[in-house]
Amino acid sequence: MNMFGDKLREIFDKLGERHFVTSEVIDETAKEIQKALIIADVEISLVFELSKKIKELKGEKFPEGVEAKEYLIKRIYDLLASFFGLPVDFNKIPHRILLCGLFGSGKTTTTGKIANYYKRKKLSLGIICADTYRMAAYEQLKQYAKDFEVFGNVSKSAQETVKLGRQHFKDRDIIIVDSAGRDALNSELSKELKQIKEELKPDMSFLVLSADIGQIALKQAKEFNEIVGLNGIIITKMDGSAKGGGALAACAYLKCPVFFIGNGEKIEDLQQFDSTRYLSQIMGYPDLQGLLDKVQEAEMNPEDIEEFNFNVYKKQLKIANKMGGITKIAKMLGFGKAIPDDAAGLAEGKIKGFSVMIDSMTPYEKNHPDCLNTSRMQRIAKGSGTKLEDVRLLIKQYNMMKETFEKMKGKNPEDLKQEDLQKVVQKQMQKKMKRKFKIK
Repeated sequence: MNMFGDKLREIFDKLGERHFVTSEVIDETAKEIQKALIIADVEISLVFELSKKIKELKGEKFPEGVEAKEYLIKRIYDLLASFFGLPVDFNKIPHRILLCGLFGSGKTTTTGKIANYYKRKKLSLGIICADTYRMAAYEQLKQYAKDFEVFGNVSKSAQETVKLGRQHFKDRDIIIVDSAGRDALNSELSKELKQIKEELKPDMSFLVLSADIGQIALKQAKEFNEIVGLNGIIITKMDGSAKGGGALAACAYLKCPVFFIGNGEKIEDLQQFDSTRYLSQIMGYPDLQGLLDKVQEAEMNPEDIEEFNFNVYKKQLKIANKMGGITKIAKMLGFGKAIPDDAAGLAEGKIKGFSVMIDSMTPYEKNHPDCLNTSRMQRIAKGSGTKLEDVRLLIKQYNMMKETFEKMKGKNPEDLKQEDLQKVVQKQMQKKMKRKFKIK
């Protein structure tokens, strides 16, 4: 989606530099957004519908005290956010979840990600593999969702397997059913899905779509909706497709909300979808709330601030990894493009190497970093299969982090997160933004 996001930001930048907003300017902006959406594989009738709404802004009166260009930017931004998504209530907990989709959509890996998402909410889970056609399906699901109990029975029908699975997991808070996929939605799969739905009586039926199918998402969502009555959609592979916008727009058009997007291969790489934050990310604006959510998920312990040593530092390295690594953190702060791919890979490789070096330390060395003289560092390098300069780099990075933690002492941890992240964002935005306008 980088090309699409870059084009949108270019359009907004150009609009922000206008001295006057005329009907011609609005028409020109609508036309440029049209082109950007078509490149992103958005269905043409949906493109024209949005374009019409943008042109209708010519008839609106701008509020007093607000520059016309700033008002126009805000209104177009809001129209795009509505175009790509509907509001979702994430506080409601479904107790029986059905996942359906075609082969290659990422349905099985999404099952594990959904389970992990609700596990973080301290809920007990059971997963039922209702794919009784592929012998490997059960083992594949067990391997990916290895932290969860998976029930399957290839000798039974899908409906009977779901019935037995429900009995097996009757005491669990949530039951997730991974249904069978097909190359196409045929009568056999349609019949099976109806039988599973009748047996499971799901609170939430999700269709899993791959972002790379683009506007074809419209056809698939319509077909699956007729069979199971979809409550929501999960779009996978958003991190590697230029057609994600087409899939999102199709779902919003059908009034079927996108609940989650998959943006990586790790089990943690599932993100609640919010169209406003999505636009911020692809256009390179900071997603501060997304970063704060990640920090809260990582469960940073306030006591770590008071006593910082290598045990605490290793924990912070794990948190960075849990948050998606250096690259994802940078994207949330709005300057991901400033980090070259090779540099990001190197940085994330260093994080893993640092953990290995810390594991090679004695308990005393971890708790008393000041004792690390050259002979101790040489022993750590040998034990971790690294070089002396690598250990010196680890100590240098540790001391920088320690200095930061020293400044945090005595502050409220929750206020601290917001305050420090805001400072980082503001500093980067001052360097990167060509001009200032505020989009809430």
